[in-house]
Amino acid sequence: MRKLKAQVGVETLFIIGFLFIILVAALYIYFSRSSSIANTEVILSARKICNEFQTSINQAASSSFGFRTKVILPDKIFSNSLNVTVDAQNKIIFLNLSSTLLLCPLSFQNITNGNSSFFSIPSGNITIRTNESGVVIIEKM
Repeated sequence: MRKLKAQVGVETLFIIGFLFIILVAALYIYFSRSSSIANTEVILSARKICNEFQTSINQAASSSFGFRTKVILPDKIFSNSLNVTVDAQNKIIFLNLSSTLLLCPLSFQNITNGNSSFFSIPSGNITIRTNESGVVIIEKM
C-alpha cells in the first residue's frame, strides 16, 4: 500500500513540473511579443509626427506669403528620445529615436530654418511659415 502512495506523489510532482514548464514557455512568448508590440507602437507614433510635419510643410509650400501654422514636437515618444533633422536638399526629414531611424520624404527643397537647408528641429512649439519669396521657414516659437 505505501508504494502506491509514493507512486501517486511522484506522478503528481511530474504533472506539476510539466505544467510549470508550459507556464514558463507561455510567459516567455507573451513577454517577447509584448516588446515587439511596444516597438511597433513607438514607430507608429513617430510616423504620425512625421505625417503632421509633412502635411504642415506641404500646406505652407502651396500657400502664399503670410501662411503660418504651429506644430508641437515632443522630446520623447514612450521614453525614447526624439531628434528631428531636416535635409531639404535631399528632400528628407530624419526622425531619430533611441533605436530607430525613420525617413520621411518631402515634396520640395525650398525649406530652411533661416540659416541652412540642413538643420535640427528642437522639441516644443514649432512655427512653420512661408516668407515673401515662397520659402518655407521652420523655427522654434
